[in-house]
Amino acid sequence: MLGSVGWNGKKVLDVGCWWGWFIRYAREKGATVVGMDCQASRVSDAVSFLHSSRDLCVADALHIPFPSSLFDVAVSIHVLEHILSEHAMIGEIHRVLKPDGVLLISVPNDLSFGVLPYRPLRLLLRGRMAARLPFSLCQYVKSLSYSDLSHHREYTARSISGLLQSNGFQVEQVWHHGLELPYPLKGRLSQRARQRVSLVLGKTAPGMIRTSISVKATKKQGKTG
Repeated sequence: MLGSVGWNGKKVLDVGCWWGWFIRYAREKGATVVGMDCQASRVSDAVSFLHSSRDLCVADALHIPFPSSLFDVAVSIHVLEHILSEHAMIGEIHRVLKPDGVLLISVPNDLSFGVLPYRPLRLLLRGRMAARLPFSLCQYVKSLSYSDLSHHREYTARSISGLLQSNGFQVEQVWHHGLELPYPLKGRLSQRARQRVSLVLGKTAPGMIRTSISVKATKKQGKTG
């Protein structure tokens, strides 16, 4: 995904920069990068990693503190699933991108091999019955079916593409990557055994069950949806 963009001379926004690895990558490629994260501790991690506080700020992805049409590229890697209002975040990214600006975004795959055994539980959490379940029971079901309780949702290639298209983006390319084992199996194998199994499966497993989905999308001239 990152290789699909020419970074030299581009003005880039990293939405959810955490410890700053992408910022270093893009700056080494010749880009000017602004990094933001909603948690001050993560911005501090980025300052330590980059040995500089230049162009780093604490900010909310729902209220990006920059003027419209400022950036050539926006990057967001495994952030959207943590945001309650997904449309608001994508809308803000659309706003700060220049016409024909590019969004590169990665999200966890709702159909990944690692969570396939928990699909019935995930569907239960999204159904009408979820509203009738006690909060504590919903949290318990969520803890069984999600590796991270801070996730509000995960995505398929179709759902993330639809979200982007409804918020004024044209999807250019979609990648599936990574491979994670189901949680019970992962817990019973050593790290070396998990790596070997993942490598074997990685040669044969279809893309749709990979761990993550990444998308390259271009801003349309007028926002739709």
